[in-house]
Amino acid sequence: MAALSRTLLLLLVSALIACSGGDAPDRIVEGVNLTSLFAPPTQAEIDAVEEEWSRRDVSAQGVEIVATNTEGDLEVVVVAHTVGGVRHYGAFLVPVGAQPGTLPMLVYAHGGDGGADVDDLLPLLPFLLPGSLDSFVFVVPSFRDESLVYDGVAYRSDGPASPWDYDVDDAVALLN
Repeated sequence: MAALSRTLLLLLVSALIACSGGDAPDRIVEGVNLTSLFAPPTQAEIDAVEEEWSRRDVSAQGVEIVATNTEGDLEVVVVAHTVGGVRHYGAFLVPVGAQPGTLPMLVYAHGGDGGADVDDLLPLLPFLLPGSLDSFVFVVPSFRDESLVYDGVAYRSDGPASPWDYDVDDAVALLN
């Protein structure tokens, strides 16, 4: 079985190397040049992004606790704050009795643009991370133009949706 696994791995690596050949023609899909779109960034592009990001303030301003409740072994704390002039919501799921600053944080950076639903997440956590509920503070950000749902209430974050840019700022501000 191990020999078969090694052989399959070798075939996969060989196929990937063959497919990454240098002089392939540009791949155009519906008028978009995917070869250019997914080309590695130039140093000038990297420098421009780093410079732009260095000017951003991702500190959380006006932090306010808007809801808190105990759900089994976790305390749920929903907070509101402002980041980049935009009102934002997030939740912390903290093991009951945990001392501040003693546990690592695990961010639930949900996919899609439908927001985050703590009510749906809570019953899943014991199955997703069995035996770990007391080992982490779970951080659940909503992002701009999305809702965070907890206890049947939808807390809607302000601002235009920005999945390719400002979602990271929103999550970092919540962590801050």
